[in-house]
Amino acid sequence: MPVPIIAANWKMTTTIKEAKALAGSIRSRLEKLKGIQILVFPPFPAIESVLSILSKSRIAIGAQNMYFSDRGPYTGEVSPEMVVELCKYVILGHSERRLLLNESDQEVALKIQAASKYKIKPILCIGETFQQKESDQAKQVIERQLYAGTEYLENPTDLMVAYEPIWAIGTGVAATPEEAQLNMEYIRACLEKRYGAESGRKIPLLYGGSVTKENVSRFIYQKDIDGTLIGQASVNPDSFVNIVTQAAKLV
Repeated sequence: MPVPIIAANWKMTTTIKEAKALAGSIRSRLEKLKGIQILVFPPFPAIESVLSILSKSRIAIGAQNMYFSDRGPYTGEVSPEMVVELCKYVILGHSERRLLLNESDQEVALKIQAASKYKIKPILCIGETFQQKESDQAKQVIERQLYAGTEYLENPTDLMVAYEPIWAIGTGVAATPEEAQLNMEYIRACLEKRYGAESGRKIPLLYGGSVTKENVSRFIYQKDIDGTLIGQASVNPDSFVNIVTQAAKLV
C-alpha cells in the first residue's frame, strides 16, 4: 500500500510557545517512526518557530491557508510568496473557511492555481453538511466542490484531496470507514474523469472528521483512503502520537 499520510491541522489553537512545545513533543516521539508521512500545519505566526524545532526531521510543515495574489493591498492576508519561503504544503478550502468566512468555490480555485504556480502542495478540502447528507446531496456537493476547486489546475501532480464531512468535524461522530470509502471511491472516479485514469489514481485522498487511534487503521485500510487530516486530536500530543503509531502498523 502507499505510504500513509497523517496531516495535523492545529487550527487557531496554539500560541508560539505552545506550538514549539507541541512540535518538540511530537518530534521526540515520532521522528524515528518509519513508513509514514507526517505533515503539521501550525498557525501562521508559529510556522517559523515550529520549523526550527522540526528542522532536519522527517516531519514536514505547511500553512493553514493563503491568499491567491502575489502581493497587494490585502491587509491581514498571506501570499504564496510568503508561504513558499517557509513551507511546501497548504490547506485550502477547509469547511470552516467556507462556512464561517464565506470563502467561495471561485476563491478556492484561485488559491489552488496560485499554489500550483509556486510549487506549493495543496490539500483541497471538500465535504457535505448533515442536511446535505440527509437529503442525498453528498455526491453532488463533493463533485461541485472538487471540480470547482480544480478548475484552473492543469497538472495535479502535487494535489491532495481531503474528504471531510462537515457533520463529522469536531463532533466525535465519524463517518463509518465503509461510508467514507464510498465517497472516496466517487472522488477518485471524478479525478480520473478530469485528469485521466493514471493521474487520477496517484492523487492522495485523506479522510478527516473525528479520527481517533481506535478508528484510524480502519480508515486507512480502505482502498481509496491514503491517510487522514486530523484537527482536534492533533493538538493533544498523546492522541496524535497514538494515531500516527496505529497508522504506521499498517505499513
